[in-house]
Amino acid sequence: MVKLFINGDIRAARLRLLCPACASYGGPTMASSINKAISDALKGVQLAAPCDFRAISKGFKLPPNFGEIAKGMKVLREQMVKALAEVAKHQKEFAKYHQSLGLDLSKMREGMRLFKAHLPQGLKILADHGWFVSGFHTPLAVIFPLAQMFQRGQVEQANQHMCTLVREHLHDTEDMLSADFPHRAAILKKAFGALRSGDYELSIPAMLAQADGIGREVIAAKTPKFSITSKQEKFKAEIRNFISNSTDGSLYTADILELILAEIPLTVSEGHQLLKPGVLNRNAILHGADTVYATELNALRTVSWIDYVSYFGTVAHLRKTASTKS
Repeated sequence: MVKLFINGDIRAARLRLLCPACASYGGPTMASSINKAISDALKGVQLAAPCDFRAISKGFKLPPNFGEIAKGMKVLREQMVKALAEVAKHQKEFAKYHQSLGLDLSKMREGMRLFKAHLPQGLKILADHGWFVSGFHTPLAVIFPLAQMFQRGQVEQANQHMCTLVREHLHDTEDMLSADFPHRAAILKKAFGALRSGDYELSIPAMLAQADGIGREVIAAKTPKFSITSKQEKFKAEIRNFISNSTDGSLYTADILELILAEIPLTVSEGHQLLKPGVLNRNAILHGADTVYATELNALRTVSWIDYVSYFGTVAHLRKTASTKS
């Protein structure tokens, strides 16, 4: 172990070997040689004056409240030590929680993957029975259970569940439609009023017509004769382009909107094999071919349809808002 002693004049510096084991390396002889080498190296080095630290310290004055500051700093230090100890504790707890949660997140990711993979099929089954989902009013969790009920032949029970769901959101659906499309509010008010009074003969055609108008307004307002229900390739291309531009990065929205491109009973032409007794078909009603459509079941199906179509507008608005902010 080596110590360097400085006594005012740097020329008095000396190295002293304090380790007992130094004897094996030359002991005092080695120490003398080192001291002589240092003395020779420092010859001729002059200092302006000896280093008097006591004199220098007299030039410093402590502030009058230094005691209070020091006390406050001590308290702050103690608080920081306690806070850091608490943070370390929570870090350990969070690490354990995160480790256990990792397994659940892995399962969740797999569940989401499977959900997305089978979502189009589930949506198609609901649509085959006249029902549509909305991003706001239809919990995604109900899609597969209801689709399974329809597949198992439990049609009446599944219809009842969907009717209940649509009824629960009836006022909110009307309010959202009127707010998003204020120039249609008067017509929508009468259409929903007719539904509530049981006048399905009027409510259903009115809502189907308004759904057509909303679809055109939102997706391709400048395209002549555009119809959201048309199977013409040029119109389907407009819809695909809209979905592509409006749903980039979304998880399920594109799957929901792309249902409109599939062959479903509501939008197919009269005489199509998908059409069965009791199934809602837009063309047959608006063209006057179907005169027995006026049921509460079909009225609520129509509400789910216009709510679904309006969701295109909601998605476009959200995308526009996000683009503006970015």
